Amino acid sequence: MKYLLLIYGNEKIWGKMTEAEHTKMMGEFMQFSQAIGASGHYKAGSQLQPTATAKSVQVRDGKRLVTDGPFAETREQLGGYYLIEAKDLDEAIEIAARIPSSRLGTIEVRPLVEVGAPATAGKMLEATCLRQVDTLATSLPSRDRRKRTSRVAFLRTAVLWRNLTCDTCFWFTLASKR
Repeated sequence: MKYLLLIYGNEKIWGKMTEAEHTKMMGEFMQFSQAIGASGHYKAGSQLQPTATAKSVQVRDGKRLVTDGPFAETREQLGGYYLIEAKDLDEAIEIAARIPSSRLGTIEVRPLVEVGAPATAGKMLEATCLRQVDTLATSLPSRDRRKRTSRVAFLRTAVLWRNLTCDTCFWFTLASKR
């Protein structure tokens, strides 16, 4: 199961760290990232820019409101995240406890809602892509019949092997019309 580990800390504490303390903490983060990568748990992660660079967006009655900074004033700010794969919540919590800044702030462990696409969705996508390929076949001039036949055969094969998306078919179709 996938978990999002949200890393919260007080930016003022980070701002008061000496260069040596900051370098040491970042080194610990690098070691941690390498360790969870080597164990197969790591899926993604990143440090975030300070909250001074953030914008909050709200839409009310169809009108967009953009304000500077985070929406809520809190003692701790979201500073980064890891997306991990763990067998269960207990393992995710164990991994979160190893994040270096857990000594200074809070790590929120949130399971992702994983929704599998129904099998019919793949078939519908495949059918749509194949229709786009067939549209390509009829849009090329008849003097290019051999070129058209080989392109269409390639695209149909790629669609059926799931190596080509509808967007790729669309762009290939546009390029072929030129």
